[in-house]
Amino acid sequence: MPRRPGTGRRPGRCVPWRRAGQPCRIGPVPTSWPSPPGRCAASGTSCSACSTAGPTPQPPARRWRRSAAHGASTCSGRFPCWPTGWRAGSCRVNRERAVRALGAWFDGGVQPEPLGAGHINDTWLVRHGGRGYVLQRISDAVFPDPAGVAARVAEVVAHLASGRAGVAVPALVASRSGQPWHRDASGVWRMWRQVTPSRTLEPLRTAAQAESAGRAFGAFQAATADLDLSARPDPIPGFLQLGHYLETLDRTLESSEMADGAVAEALAVIDARRDLAAALAGRDRTIHGDCKVDNLLFHPDREEVVAVIDLDTVMHGHWAWDFGDLVRSAAARAGGGVDVALFAALARGFLPAAGLDPHPEDLALAPRYVALMLGVRFLTDHLAGDRYFKVSAPGENLARARRQLALALDLEARETTLRAAARRR
Repeated sequence: MPRRPGTGRRPGRCVPWRRAGQPCRIGPVPTSWPSPPGRCAASGTSCSACSTAGPTPQPPARRWRRSAAHGASTCSGRFPCWPTGWRAGSCRVNRERAVRALGAWFDGGVQPEPLGAGHINDTWLVRHGGRGYVLQRISDAVFPDPAGVAARVAEVVAHLASGRAGVAVPALVASRSGQPWHRDASGVWRMWRQVTPSRTLEPLRTAAQAESAGRAFGAFQAATADLDLSARPDPIPGFLQLGHYLETLDRTLESSEMADGAVAEALAVIDARRDLAAALAGRDRTIHGDCKVDNLLFHPDREEVVAVIDLDTVMHGHWAWDFGDLVRSAAARAGGGVDVALFAALARGFLPAAGLDPHPEDLALAPRYVALMLGVRFLTDHLAGDRYFKVSAPGENLARARRQLALALDLEARETTLRAAARRR
C-alpha cells in the first residue's frame, strides 16, 4: 500500500488521496517503470490511445496507484486526479474523447456531462435538440470484444422492440452511418435515447417496489427465452461462474503481495464455501446478467418499472443468477443482513413473470451464491490492483468484498427462514 499524504518516502507519483480543489503533489515518474503498453493514468485505457501529453504507464501490482500525472496543479474534476476524475470518468482526456465520439451522431457544440456511478463503462448525458441521450464507451478493459458486445445488445434491443411481455428497454440511436454503434481510436461507442420521465429507486423500500422489480427482470427472461445465445461466447469469459472466479483468485494469490489480516479473514470465509461452485452451475436460458436495482427505471409517480437497462451482460446462463443478484442488490439492508419480506416480494414478482416454479432451496441458495461470487471477484480485484472495478479510494474493493461475504454469511444463517418465505410467497 502507498503511504498516506505526509508520510511518503516513495518517489514519483501524485498523492492519490486528494479531493476536488486540493493541491496535487506531482513528482517525476520513475524511469524504471515499464514503457507502454500500460495503462493511462487519466482513464485506465491503453496508453497508445491516450491523447494527452505524457501518459503514465500503469505500474505493476497495487503498490502504486493511478493518479494525476498530466500537469494538473489542483484536482478540479477536469483532470485525472484521484479520485474525482478517474472514478467518475470525467477527466479531461475522457471528456475530449466523448466530444469527438459525439461527432458520429451530431454536429459540434454538444457538451456531454458525466452520468451515473457505474463500475464499468464511461457514461455521459447528452442534450441535443431538446431531447436527452446517453452516450457510452464500452469498456475494453472489461469486455474482450466491445464491438461484439455492442452487436449483441443491438440484437437484444431489436428482439424486444415488439414490446414482448411488457418489457421495455431504451432505444438505440443509429449513428450518421446508420450503425447502432461507432468505433474510433478510443474505443466502441453507442448512444441511447434517455428514458424520461423516470427515476431510479435504490434502495427499494416497499414490497410493491420489490414485486415490480422482480416482475420486470422475470419478464425480461421470459421475453428473451426464444433468443438463443447458447452458441455465443460470454461477454466476459467465465462471467457469473463461481468456479471460474475461484480459479482466478487462486492464480492471483500466487503473485499478490497484498495479504494481510482482512484479506486472510475474507479468504477463510471463501475457502469454507468453495463447494458452492458446483451449485447452480448449469445453464438453462437467456438471462440479463446484471440484475441490480439501479438497472431498473421506475415511473416517476408510481411504483412500477418502465424500463430495464444495461444489457451488456445478456447471455446464456442460469435463471438463478439473475434472481440471486436481484435479491442481493434489492433486499440487502444497509446495516447488514437481508430483508426477508423484500425477498418474498421479489420472488412473487420474478417467478410468475419468468414462468418458473423452482424448489424453495434454490431460491434461498441463489442470493448466497451470487454474494459469495461477488465477494470473490472484489477480493481478487483488490489483490490484483483494482484493474476491473472502478474505485474511489485505496481498499474500496476489499471493503466491497467484505460486505458481500458478510451478506453471504447472513443468507446462510437465514436459509431456513428464506426457504419458508419462498414457500409462502
